[in-house]
Amino acid sequence: MKLIITAAALTACLSMAVHGVPSGADALVASTPQSQLSQERAVAAYPDIGVKGSELNKAFVDVFNHWKTWKPEQLQRDNWPELVAREAVRVLMNRRAEEKRQKTIIIER
Repeated sequence: MKLIITAAALTACLSMAVHGVPSGADALVASTPQSQLSQERAVAAYPDIGVKGSELNKAFVDVFNHWKTWKPEQLQRDNWPELVAREAVRVLMNRRAEEKRQKTIIIER
């Protein structure tokens, strides 16, 4: 089965991903044709970003909010959606590894 997603749908998915980000965030992020393409690439690479409430969606919003406070310059880059998405994947993988490690420690005791 082949899944075809329009650019508008991808952008809508990413918009859903940052739903809940405090107002005023739009002024902090680059909004250019290149950032639109980056949004599309981020959601195409990581579709769960657009699934509200998914683990990856939550990690994306967490990273976005963290960067808004601590790394606002990153959100001015044209490829910020891909950067945030990659960091969200890394954060999620680290969380899962830590959970697995904790379970292993409990089993070994």
